[in-house]
Amino acid sequence: MAAVDLSAAANYLKNRFSPKKIENLSYDGSPLFAMLPKKTDFGSIDLKVPVSYADLRGRSCNFAVAQANKEGSSTEKFSITTKKDYALFSVDGQTVKQSRGDLNAWLPALEKEAESAARALARSTSWAVYRDSVGSIATIGSNSTTNATLGNRADIQNFEVGQTIQLVDPASTTSARAGKLKVTAVYRDNGVVTCNAAITTITGDADDDLIVPEGDLNNRITGLAGWIADVASNTSSSIFGVNAQVDDVRLGGIKFDASGMNILEAIIDASARAGENGARPNKMFINFDKWRELCNFLGSTVVRTQGTAYAPSGQPKADVGYEGIKIHGPSSVIEIYADRHCQPNKGWMLQMDTWCLHSTGGVPMLLEEDGQSILREATDDAYEGRWGAYYQMYCNAPGYNVRLENL
Repeated sequence: MAAVDLSAAANYLKNRFSPKKIENLSYDGSPLFAMLPKKTDFGSIDLKVPVSYADLRGRSCNFAVAQANKEGSSTEKFSITTKKDYALFSVDGQTVKQSRGDLNAWLPALEKEAESAARALARSTSWAVYRDSVGSIATIGSNSTTNATLGNRADIQNFEVGQTIQLVDPASTTSARAGKLKVTAVYRDNGVVTCNAAITTITGDADDDLIVPEGDLNNRITGLAGWIADVASNTSSSIFGVNAQVDDVRLGGIKFDASGMNILEAIIDASARAGENGARPNKMFINFDKWRELCNFLGSTVVRTQGTAYAPSGQPKADVGYEGIKIHGPSSVIEIYADRHCQPNKGWMLQMDTWCLHSTGGVPMLLEEDGQSILREATDDAYEGRWGAYYQMYCNAPGYNVRLENL
């Protein structure tokens, strides 16, 4: 048998996974991830992102008073640090051997696994941009033996067969409950996952527990939910070294409770709240249930628009687009998009130029600093490749963005 040419395999992957293909694969079905402004040059231990939350105080109709009260503007700096995320793939040695050393016989299998891993990492990013750094992908609504019914059916989109999960007490997220489970079946219409053991094998399990993929607890990027606090807490906690409670809107975002409102009323009222805070939101993201509700409410008066993905270069990608609905707010026109990764019963009304997904290299990217994207595994008869991402999401004007709760 001819020797396995790992260099040729590495070159094959580089050619097959061009930046354009990776972007198209990553942004498909993920409008928020696709539309976020991006940079790929994060190159320090941390990045200081300034935010001004109060103008200078030397103003008065009385000159002496203005002079006496003269004081500089109030500015804080978020100290942004990156997080890591990985997706590994393998081709087993038997597949390679049975190809008799013919690259064309086994590289398609390699490409298939590589693409699957890239999609997994892109999907991970797609829901991470909506959530906080804790890493929860759903809650337990109830359980019966090996079946867990999710607190909200729509969260089922975050699950895959073979996934390893842990449960976390929502009142104390510093560590997971003892034990872990593997997902063996996913019932998407019913919002139920089946595991390889009874849910009660997790020590202290309880309804409303958070479900977190193994290894993710407190290791995720800080997405929208981390930057803008929920309505119940009313004020924002410290984020990246800044005490957001000093000015809970300008430093912690606008919190809007949509309880008791129809969806159009909630959108209009939230846009008015944004306008009164000086914001000009131009995009809003909701899940598919709320999209359907909005379309049905608007009926024949709906105004359609077409949204575009943006590459890290800042250039629009004409080959990746999304169908949106256009609503006129008091200070801006808002395009509304359905995203399957958005949390149930929430909406995010955003001024997009205040956000950035900043990374060291692409998201995702093949890890090949040593020039080798394919490696022989040390402990298995297989050949391994690695996708990764070193990145963080931040906002330079949280007060120009709205979190709609109880939508």
